[in-house]
Amino acid sequence: MVGSAPSVTTVNYTLGTASGAHVYNGSDYLGTTWGPATIFGNSYSAWQLGTDYSFQYNGSTVTGLKNVGTYNGISVQVLKSGFVLASTGNTDGNLTITAKPLTVTGTIVAGKTYDGNASASLSGGALLGVVGSDSVTLAQAGTFADKNVGSSKTVTAADTLSGTDAGNYSLTQPTGLSASITAKALTVSGTTVAGKTYDGSASASVSGGALLGVVGSDSVTLTQAGTFADKNVGSSKAVTAADTLSGTDASNYSLTQPTGLSASITTKALTVTGSTVAGKTYDGSASASVSGGALLGVVGSDSVTLTQAGTFADKNVGSSKAVTAADTLSGTDASNYSLTQPTGLSASITTKALTVTGSTVAGKTYDGNASASLSGGALLGVVGSDSVTLAQAGTFADKNVGSSKAVTAADTLSGTDAGNYSLAQPTGLSANITTKALTVSGTTVAGKTYDGNASASVSGGALLGVVGSDSVTLTQAGTFADKNVGSSKAVTAADTLSGTDAGNYSLAQPTGLSASITAKALTVTGSTADSRVFDGSTLATVTPGDLSGLIGNETVLATATGQFDAATPGTHGVRIAYSLHNGSNSGLSSNYSLADSLVTATIRPNTALESSNTSAAGLATSFSGTSGAVATIPAVVNASPSVLSAPPPNEPTQWVTLTQARHMAGATTLGEVRVPASRNALADIVNGGVLLPAGVEQQLFVVLK
Repeated sequence: MVGSAPSVTTVNYTLGTASGAHVYNGSDYLGTTWGPATIFGNSYSAWQLGTDYSFQYNGSTVTGLKNVGTYNGISVQVLKSGFVLASTGNTDGNLTITAKPLTVTGTIVAGKTYDGNASASLSGGALLGVVGSDSVTLAQAGTFADKNVGSSKTVTAADTLSGTDAGNYSLTQPTGLSASITAKALTVSGTTVAGKTYDGSASASVSGGALLGVVGSDSVTLTQAGTFADKNVGSSKAVTAADTLSGTDASNYSLTQPTGLSASITTKALTVTGSTVAGKTYDGSASASVSGGALLGVVGSDSVTLTQAGTFADKNVGSSKAVTAADTLSGTDASNYSLTQPTGLSASITTKALTVTGSTVAGKTYDGNASASLSGGALLGVVGSDSVTLAQAGTFADKNVGSSKAVTAADTLSGTDAGNYSLAQPTGLSANITTKALTVSGTTVAGKTYDGNASASVSGGALLGVVGSDSVTLTQAGTFADKNVGSSKAVTAADTLSGTDAGNYSLAQPTGLSASITAKALTVTGSTADSRVFDGSTLATVTPGDLSGLIGNETVLATATGQFDAATPGTHGVRIAYSLHNGSNSGLSSNYSLADSLVTATIRPNTALESSNTSAAGLATSFSGTSGAVATIPAVVNASPSVLSAPPPNEPTQWVTLTQARHMAGATTLGEVRVPASRNALADIVNGGVLLPAGVEQQLFVVLK
């Protein structure tokens, strides 16, 4: 410092290190720390700062130091005139102004979502202790104890001051601060859910997801999982994700599960082991009875029941027919399974036995075979509307005729469905085979001579109607209507059959047969003619001899008339004409003939007749009741009746034989001749036969005229 040389006083200053606390308070600490007496000594206590001296710091004059800082090397410059600062022996000053501590009130810490750092957001704080209008601004900040998620985590304030005057203050950080770091929600993109086969659980296989929102290089790993709405089978079933996070930083995150996920749970295929199929009798359906199967693949204790069923390839009868299983599942969990039907199944459908009711067997006429005609049968047991037709047939035990013969049915079935049935043949059947009527053609009957029986000799007949080569022989026989003589007499055939097969035939006897039985010629021995007196006639009195040739023990009566071969006296031949009459033991005269025989007898001269002159021509007989009517008796009487009255008493008569009476000519209109056999009785000659009362002689009489 420059001054007047004589008047300059050299002064030294001594500052040294300021003692005491010098906390910023907004005022100058230089003047108050070192006064002039302290600096220069008491002799200078009156000096005035700024007028007499000034402080120098860092080569510049400073009027005061109020701001916080450490000021070393503070020197003094003397301003007062007449004084100069010694070049040595001065002591610089050191002054430290410390910041005024400010406190913060009202600070709050905002919780935050994890962001990968420990920074905390503080706010609401107000500075306490700012001097005057100092320009000091509080910038609040803080850090959590760490970056990790936590609740009421301690927050260390790291507030800072700014502003023109901020450097003069220190900040007492607010304490007791806390807030929560909540997990940061991560989202997952790209998630897919794999469909699955039912496994008894609701777990879902989730994959493909990528985390969105991970901070920096945080170590966070996504593990994906999920569950279906339930364990059961379904299509596009909602899946709830249950992704989890792992890794060092995983706890700092929450996971927003992906939504809108779905997938299908498909049925689990079960298989069946041990299935067997029961054969069945045809029932019109293809249903099969399947049993014995056990399910393979059921999960845990799932409630699944197997109901077995099946169908044959068709409803029809067959052996080892393929069966298609149609097993089904039931139970609480059945819908979660599909069923792989057992294969390779087979069984047989056997025919259903039908019975026949109502069968009848028609009797038949023998036809050479055992076939039987059955009808009326109705099938019992046909299923539904199956097309089955019964054709009835049968056979007799044999072909031969018989009554109530056993018949074995041989019914058959036809129709679309016939092959599905067997037929239990009806039993207990029987019917009759009646004989076949044979006829006979070409039969002839030989006439015969009366032989005392009615047998006829029949021949020439041929059988019509014999079946095939049946062994049947015709033996012909017959009988006349009776044994007696007659012309074209009806003959009743009595043909018979023989041979192995004869029993199978009946014989329609030939009809319209006839033949004649001619009278059997008798012979007579011992017949005689009586000699007599000439009476003008040729009548002879004869006595029949013994008959021979009669059949068996039959008897007939013979009467005879005789005719001399001349009416004149002399020995003449006499023709005896015989008449036969019914005898005993069925002896009928009509069954016999007897030829005339010739004997001889004598007509003696009649002296009385000669004397009376009555001629033979005068012999006559009256046969009508009319007076004067005279007729002769015909040889055969076949006209209407006429009665011969008995001759009046004492009227001359002439005995004649029946033969003579029958051979008297005339009266052809008479049908009946009644000639008195005695005075008391008549013998009736009717149609050429004579009916005599018992005991009547075989002589008649005529009236002599």
